Amino acid sequence: MILAGAAGSVVVLTGRADDGLRVALTGAPGASVSAVLQERRWGTAIELEVSGLDAGATYGVWLERREGGRLPAGSFRPDSDGTFRLSLATAQQLGDSRALGVARLPGDRVADAIDVLTVPIG
Repeated sequence: MILAGAAGSVVVLTGRADDGLRVALTGAPGASVSAVLQERRWGTAIELEVSGLDAGATYGVWLERREGGRLPAGSFRPDSDGTFRLSLATAQQLGDSRALGVARLPGDRVADAIDVLTVPIG
């Protein structure tokens, strides 16, 4: 199923399975994000894999609430080849979320994120 995404990007909801909600996003300039999101009693577990990102930058990950606002799930710096795999968690319930976001951070604040890749999930 193809969902609407940012200009120049394709978002694919690859399905729900016992291991969670699978989503993928490819976008300009060659960046891609894939994730498995699993609802837990305490919130949401996120298994994230990225490629094509700037190895010298810090990126933030969050879930966007249905009513607006973002709840951070963590941050990372890609390996020298622009890839990274990581496990994250947030107290935000998957069912109360409308998007997963990954963005370059100019500082440590998700609110100031730039180059946003957003994957609609709800």
